[in-house]
Amino acid sequence: MIARMMEIIRYRLGWCPYAQTMRTSSSVHSLPKITIQPPQPADRAGGSGRIDRGFNVFFGSIRILIRNRQLFWFSFLIGLVLLFSLVTTIALQFFSGTDPLTGGSLATGSTALIVKGSPAWAALTFASGLIAAFCTLCLMTALIACVSLLFSGRTTTIREGLTSAGSHLGSITGWAVVFAIMGTAQPVILNRYPGNFSLVIISGIIIVFLYLATFFVIPILVFEDKSLIGAIAGSLALFRRTWGEILLCCFFFGLLFFAVAFVSLLPVAIIGFPSGNTLFLGITVALFEFVLLVAIVIGTTVIGILTIGLYSFAKTGRLPGMFEEKERVRASL
Repeated sequence: MIARMMEIIRYRLGWCPYAQTMRTSSSVHSLPKITIQPPQPADRAGGSGRIDRGFNVFFGSIRILIRNRQLFWFSFLIGLVLLFSLVTTIALQFFSGTDPLTGGSLATGSTALIVKGSPAWAALTFASGLIAAFCTLCLMTALIACVSLLFSGRTTTIREGLTSAGSHLGSITGWAVVFAIMGTAQPVILNRYPGNFSLVIISGIIIVFLYLATFFVIPILVFEDKSLIGAIAGSLALFRRTWGEILLCCFFFGLLFFAVAFVSLLPVAIIGFPSGNTLFLGITVALFEFVLLVAIVIGTTVIGILTIGLYSFAKTGRLPGMFEEKERVRASL
């Protein structure tokens, strides 16, 4: 009877009592290293190729954001950082005796607590800029980490992105200091030379150029784990390969932002001003400013997504398939 039972067990379960026991460790679920799978390089150059890539990157980033709605949480958090920066700027102007609202007729000149352009004023400007830049860069790093996981075919959460950003806090802090210095130097210089319009234009061009030239600092920190100096040098090299696509994306952003601003301004022109009612005018202006704020924070999230696409193209010669609708359709057939 016992022998018969042993035969049944071996037949049903495929178990052999003479086989050696195999020891296995318990499975551990860990986050994969954040990488971008390099596609085969494609030889696409010239003006038409740049236009196609710029178009695919820009509108592909919007499509990715719409299809992964959890990424809108980054827009919400970036919006909070933007509100913090706006409130601190207005408060600093108020306490320095400057009317923060043009035409607001605020009697601030006789109650100035901080002299504009003084060391204390510069220190507060730097501190508020540093906090805003640090929070923004942390969120952008987390966003890039989350999107890279989506490219690998898995779901992701904000917590995973923030965890990845936490491993680069040193470099993020250093990069935030650079942004805060640039954000403080411009108002200090303009305060020393008031009314110099050419200086405003020159300083603005320098800041924009530095931002574009260091466009890939964050993805290099995330994917290549380089030092801040190495990331800046690497960003300059990648910018030389993709400057056309970056400028095209800026152009598309400008067109889309202008369209949103124009549409949101219609209630002010049609309802606010013709009504002659201060309440209606205030409501329509507040709605206009709210729409612009939403457009800015969503646009910032789109920039984080398209940065990965341009980074991947600069490194491999092709865009990830999620940026090209035709590639996605072809894969589904």
